[in-house]
Amino acid sequence: MIVVTIHQLVGDLLGGLLSRGGELTNLTISNFDEDHVSDLPDLYNNCHIKSLSKNWYVDSDWIRREKAQNGMGPGISTLVNMIDYYTGPSLNTDWGGFNC
Repeated sequence: MIVVTIHQLVGDLLGGLLSRGGELTNLTISNFDEDHVSDLPDLYNNCHIKSLSKNWYVDSDWIRREKAQNGMGPGISTLVNMIDYYTGPSLNTDWGGFNC
């Protein structure tokens, strides 16, 4: 099982997941700015993501309202689509002793 945040999906890990069509048990998004999710379109299109975790308060409508003035980049657009797609609860993920 691989559990990572978007900040950890850099370098060899991201390249390895993309090249072999990897699977993520859970993707946690904690920052809704483009510079934090810029690799998300490639990840979403090339990896199987089983569940999405985020702040429970943030929904796709909220992001659209907040980003309306300056627009959404491809990472935020992908995230908005993912939020609309992943509507169930996130998987019961073993965080290795870390309690959320």
